[in-house]
Amino acid sequence: MKLYLLRHAEAADAHPDSSRPLTAKGRADAQALGTYLNTQLQLQVDAIWHSPYLRAKETVDSLCQGYGHAFAPFEEVPCITPEDDPRQLDAPLQELEGPVLIVSHNPYLSYFASWLLTDSFDRLGVRFKKAGLLCIEYFPRRGRSVGGAALLRWMVTPAQYRPAQ
Repeated sequence: MKLYLLRHAEAADAHPDSSRPLTAKGRADAQALGTYLNTQLQLQVDAIWHSPYLRAKETVDSLCQGYGHAFAPFEEVPCITPEDDPRQLDAPLQELEGPVLIVSHNPYLSYFASWLLTDSFDRLGVRFKKAGLLCIEYFPRRGRSVGGAALLRWMVTPAQYRPAQ
């Protein structure tokens, strides 16, 4: 099954960190990615999980605007903030039956991707650009940790989907 890991788009500097809104550039990048996902990749997911932080939610909103509609139900997942332990998603991932888009932050996403691919948080240095998307193919192993049970399929950065200027 496919997991799509998306780092939130560019956000303004503000306090508290959890309340940082997207900038105009961040909204534009997320909308451009949504258009790209619909027209170029024909991406379909069963659910969109996002962090409770404002910038993650606004990234999902702008992504759906670019896609043309809300292409999957949203769910706020409290355990995918920048400081959280990726292993908290072990049990929920084992219950998945279809592809999911996870919208979160760094360093969380870098650790999460490394853990899924290598069973170690720091063995693989995946660098997520803001509004960068990584596709991982995950192989569920019932009753065993999901760490190390995935393959990296592709990555898309804003330079690949931004409209030419």
